[in-house]
Amino acid sequence: MATMANRKSSVQSYCGPITCFMIRNIPCRLTRQKVQGEFHNEGFEGLYDFFHMPMGGRSQKGLRQRANLGYAFINFAYAEDAARFKATFDQFSFSGTCSEKVCDIVISRVQGLEANLRAHSKHVVPDDVFSVNSYRPFPTEGHLSEISQLSQGSWSSVKQQPTNACQQQ
Repeated sequence: MATMANRKSSVQSYCGPITCFMIRNIPCRLTRQKVQGEFHNEGFEGLYDFFHMPMGGRSQKGLRQRANLGYAFINFAYAEDAARFKATFDQFSFSGTCSEKVCDIVISRVQGLEANLRAHSKHVVPDDVFSVNSYRPFPTEGHLSEISQLSQGSWSSVKQQPTNACQQQ
């Protein structure tokens, strides 16, 4: 497991545009649809190309819960939209919940659509969880072919783009 110092150094060593954030302190009973609905209500519909909110956990009886784990990742196509998202949702409280949690928006260690698809494809998730579409890492419709190629292990045909400004030089 990465230490906080390692996490900070990996984020600090990144020198490209910031397009991806980790959203912390999401009330656990909220669905992906409810969370995304709040994003859309604030004007972010169609501006992000990746969203992943891990679901699961185990109840005391060993049954799989259908609750989120309290965090999510969102990646934007443009850094300007990402910056506006951070300004809008940092310290945000979701409506319609009894939770007192306040969102904390932090820069994700992983930046860019392709890097997020790769990173989140490595997580081992039981088949019964991935069989539920709302539990899967989600690229937007314009990027569905990329997730299809990922599931087939064929990254060589995915359009390669520099993931940060350092690689563009």
